[in-house]
Amino acid sequence: GVHIPLLARRGVQAGVLATFLTTLVLSLAAAPRLSVGLDQAVALPRDSYLQHYFMDIGALLRVGPPLFLVVRGLNVSAASPHVNALCATSGCDPHSL
Repeated sequence: GVHIPLLARRGVQAGVLATFLTTLVLSLAAAPRLSVGLDQAVALPRDSYLQHYFMDIGALLRVGPPLFLVVRGLNVSAASPHVNALCATSGCDPHSL
C-alpha cells in the first residue's frame, strides 16, 4: 500500500515522467562517447604471453566490424549461374560479392 496512493497523484506522476525522460535524454546523449567492450590487453596480466599477440592483432588487423549483406532473389542451386555471385574464399569470380 503506500506506493499506489502516492503514485496516483498528478504531481508525482509528472515528476516520475520528467525524471524518466531526463534520464533517457542524458543516456542517449552520452551513448556515442561510450567505448565498446573491454580491451583484451587490459583484461590480461602485464606479463602474459598473450599481450604481444593482442598488440600485433590490434596493429595489423584493423578491419572494423563484420559486414552482412542481404541478397534477395538469388538462385543458389548448383545449376544456377548465381552460385559464384557470392564468394568469401580465394579463387572467386572477380565480380562476386
